[in-house]
Amino acid sequence: SKTWRIIWGSQAELVFDDVFFQHLVSKKDKQASEVSLTISHILLVHSGPIWKFHLYIPKTLPLLHTDLWIRNISNSGVKKLELSNKPPSAYKMPSYLFSCSELTDLTLDNCILSPPLGFGGFCNLINARLVHVKITDDMSFGAQLETLDLKYCTGIFNLRGQFGCDNNIRKLMITYCGYINLQWFKYTRNVETFGLMFEFWSLKLINLDSLVYKMPKIQVLLLN
Repeated sequence: SKTWRIIWGSQAELVFDDVFFQHLVSKKDKQASEVSLTISHILLVHSGPIWKFHLYIPKTLPLLHTDLWIRNISNSGVKKLELSNKPPSAYKMPSYLFSCSELTDLTLDNCILSPPLGFGGFCNLINARLVHVKITDDMSFGAQLETLDLKYCTGIFNLRGQFGCDNNIRKLMITYCGYINLQWFKYTRNVETFGLMFEFWSLKLINLDSLVYKMPKIQVLLLN
């Protein structure tokens, strides 16, 4: 379609998921460099904003130039970013991520977050979902955050700045993330859904009243 040749380049959602890679690789025994070139070409000819960017990095096909793609979308007004990294080694998110001022939804799997010095949080981030993510330095996702879902993450003690008196968290899920500071829940007055799961080897007895007595709006409680 001649019309589509022009229209597709302005689509605001780009999804390079597992279906995309299965389709692309099935056509030919492509190398990582060829797949990377395909995605780079798509981003090169794309015009207009990119509001949603979904990237799946296959286990057997680690991609090149991923940092450049994140840089590209950070300058395109991205609002929803989902990155699923399947290779054994975690992917370190480039500093460009932290300049995405219009970001509202962030989903990361098997990544490393190393915020730049002085990073004060995202201006518009509402939902953050992290799985197997390592947080290396102090950071906050911002005062607008409403959903924080952490699974199998490490270094979450670096998120203490997220739990200040001005936080707006309504859904808080912490699943098998090791270290938990009960002082975090001192200002969680807006939480409606709360889940806290420990590994069996680190399970400590916690007084339920002291855990949730400052959550007057709580409707759903999940504990092990």
